[in-house]
Amino acid sequence: MALTRLLRVVLIVLSLLLAVIVRSLAAGPAAPAAEGKVLAPQAPSLPRAAGITMIPGTLTLDGAAETAVQDILSRSQDVLPPADYFAVTAVSGADKWQFVSVAGLSGLGSDLEWNLQNHAVWFGLVILQPNAGGSWNGATEGTAEFSLLLDEIPAEILDASARQNIDPISRAAAPAATYRFPWESNTCMQYGSRGLHPADFEGWGGIYGWKAVDFLSDGSVSSGRAPNRLLAAAAGTIGAVCNDGTSVAIRVGDLLYAHLLNNANLYTGKTFAQGAEIGQLRPNSFNARCGWATQSPGWFHVHWGFPATAPFRVEDWTLDLSDGLWRRGSETRGTGWCFTAGGVPTPTPAPGGYRALFPMFSGAKER
Repeated sequence: MALTRLLRVVLIVLSLLLAVIVRSLAAGPAAPAAEGKVLAPQAPSLPRAAGITMIPGTLTLDGAAETAVQDILSRSQDVLPPADYFAVTAVSGADKWQFVSVAGLSGLGSDLEWNLQNHAVWFGLVILQPNAGGSWNGATEGTAEFSLLLDEIPAEILDASARQNIDPISRAAAPAATYRFPWESNTCMQYGSRGLHPADFEGWGGIYGWKAVDFLSDGSVSSGRAPNRLLAAAAGTIGAVCNDGTSVAIRVGDLLYAHLLNNANLYTGKTFAQGAEIGQLRPNSFNARCGWATQSPGWFHVHWGFPATAPFRVEDWTLDLSDGLWRRGSETRGTGWCFTAGGVPTPTPAPGGYRALFPMFSGAKER
């Protein structure tokens, strides 16, 4: 156990040193070295506000805890992109440990109303640990302090695998995941009309350049379409969470799932095996802080995000990030096609595209 812990600390230090070297080389010889994030691409260098301003989120922390989150974020600005405001989006934990999900926000109006899809430039975790006298110790995701604090959390709260999954520094050293489509095998969901698009949650976990795809269904199993049951595309542990009481968005490893209905399993530290049920998606149209969608009655969709740093491979399909088309061997598929999970051949659309296949979709917009 002691040797494992020592090796983890060494890995963290080496990862941070490597990030410093890479960023220094990228900036040129005159650029100052800075602690960086190991997941690329990095945020552009922009002017940064002097302090951290907290605004109302999806829930309210007590005064001491919110002050602690503000102070911890202030000490972590080297790993945060510029944001005008920060808001708490979820809190969970056990014993003395608290996992606080926080969104960094920009582009707000004078009323300070915000929506994660439209305004988030960062979304990550702050760990809080109480000190004697009512104060808090803590650290921000992406810092070495966060990695070391994770190591102190008892295994009954977070086991070793969950700690690695939550920590972006440790996760970067893990083998690449193999993805499946996140719905039931032998059923299909339709590739949404937006095709490949910005993840909207632009900067989840401090990672710029994320992309997303939408997959839709009306739940008509008798017609071969997927029921409302979202599955884990890869094994992983929930990190940051946004829960506004209407819908939930979560990050599991290097994947984002948005537009979920709330359930008891959507909390930081919950681990899913590949193919395990995450929950149901919110049907119909809705609009709240953690996401919004305009959908035909009875339809639902998953907003599925990922870092745009390499081709996105799911089962035997590869999404080309240059044109938004899926390819498998000699086959090429674009928006409107219904993709079947589990390696079953995708049905050929009827003439006229997806509106001919799924007339109920006509007029719906996915987001």
